[in-house]
Amino acid sequence: MKFAEFYADTPGRINREDVDADKVLGAGMQKTNQRIVTELVKRYNALTPVQRELMIEGDFDEKKQLCYLAIAKSNLFIREFIVEIVREKALLYDLQLSDADFGIFVNRKIPVHPELEEFTENTINKARQTLFKILADADIIDSTRSKQLKPQWLSDKVQDVIGSDNPEWLKIFLISDAEIEQTMKNL
Repeated sequence: MKFAEFYADTPGRINREDVDADKVLGAGMQKTNQRIVTELVKRYNALTPVQRELMIEGDFDEKKQLCYLAIAKSNLFIREFIVEIVREKALLYDLQLSDADFGIFVNRKIPVHPELEEFTENTINKARQTLFKILADADIIDSTRSKQLKPQWLSDKVQDVIGSDNPEWLKIFLISDAEIEQTMKNL
């Protein structure tokens, strides 16, 4: 959110080379700041101009939802986990997410991404922890400990800026196809 506010007056895409990591993030470890800024630029550039604007001007929940959208739009692995596992569980009223769900997802992806077999167990565990932390921070699950799925409420503004971009993105908020279709009729 702060990154979006910092670059609110910058039209178009932001180039990583144009971002002073220490100025944006403050003093800290230079390599860490560089890595964080690289990720923030990727996420920010994934949003449309109207989504960026709402990220700056919206209320806290809208900002948080757009941050979550930016993560999903910029990371295929996360997006696929959300749509293929989390959303499917929600649509089946299975509201309990588990570590095993992540393992099943990774095993499903191995034929398409054989490089996953090269990952150490430690790397897989860190990826799982990070993904569940993202879901908890976005209020998709109640916590990283219990991993209970939470109902999602999107404001009309959020639905509009996502639906006008691509209604498929509404799926990351665990919305059913019928609800997405209704939302699109209301645009």
